Amino acid sequence: MTITNDAYGNYFIGNKDTTDLLNWDELLNCMRQALGSNDRAALFKSGHMGFNNYARIDWRPNIPQETLTGAIAVSGIYPSQPFNLNTSRFSVIYDTVNFAHTSLINNGSIISHGTGARKIDNSSNTTLLWAVANRQSISYFLFKSNTNYYFHSVGVLNNSDQVFPGDAYAFAIQSTPEWFDQYEVSAKTSFADASVSVFGTVANYSHTNNNNIATQSETELYLRWGSNNPSMPVGCIPNVFKWKVDGTETPLAIGSTVKLNMINQTPDFPSTGFIYCRVVGRLGNTNAQDLTGDYILMRVAN
Repeated sequence: MTITNDAYGNYFIGNKDTTDLLNWDELLNCMRQALGSNDRAALFKSGHMGFNNYARIDWRPNIPQETLTGAIAVSGIYPSQPFNLNTSRFSVIYDTVNFAHTSLINNGSIISHGTGARKIDNSSNTTLLWAVANRQSISYFLFKSNTNYYFHSVGVLNNSDQVFPGDAYAFAIQSTPEWFDQYEVSAKTSFADASVSVFGTVANYSHTNNNNIATQSETELYLRWGSNNPSMPVGCIPNVFKWKVDGTETPLAIGSTVKLNMINQTPDFPSTGFIYCRVVGRLGNTNAQDLTGDYILMRVAN
């Protein structure tokens, strides 16, 4: 599938109707186009035990606050080590053989993200990929079925009161029972990952948009401070939305397409009108393993 883009610097793999099978070279190409340079992202991949599913993309955002420079060259025998700490800020990792994790890199230290459970087994090459990238973030959705999927977003938050790289984030939803009974929502920021959450009482914050205006059509997905302060956001994730469940919605299947009426502007879509999103997971109403809360939507191409 051809990588497409909009007028606001967002680049897409897949659209509201269809997409390609998982291809890490295609994802790298999408990210490099969004970042505006081949130097800002590099791919390492290899095979083991016939899987051919090790993959890691090291990258850094193309924003004025970024201080790291130089072409990123991925090194190491396995995607889990070593990272390019002097030229890259983030890493996206996928590993169906070893225990997998995704990470964000900040000031020379790696913040592990995930529980160590293996992600979707793609040895049969049946996993679908949707992605949206811009100069500060990458979000992608791996889908085999509505009970076997993985969503990951990493980059720099919008509308944050933290100074870069304190506004760096990683967020994931995984439901991958073909490997383990693994269901989890997890979120981190490089400023204070221990106190940031999106499930439990924090998941039920008021349904407002980036300009603090109440809306029934969309709301940015904000990472929040701990459950004692659900009204205090750290910042919102680019191109990802939260559809608050209030009991009147028609149930949505994971992987389905939703048409949003953008009555209010967002930093990644500074216009109004209709956009399309994929349903990529649900937040937990009570804890990280309770995937029955608000719907999470990732923007895709029209």
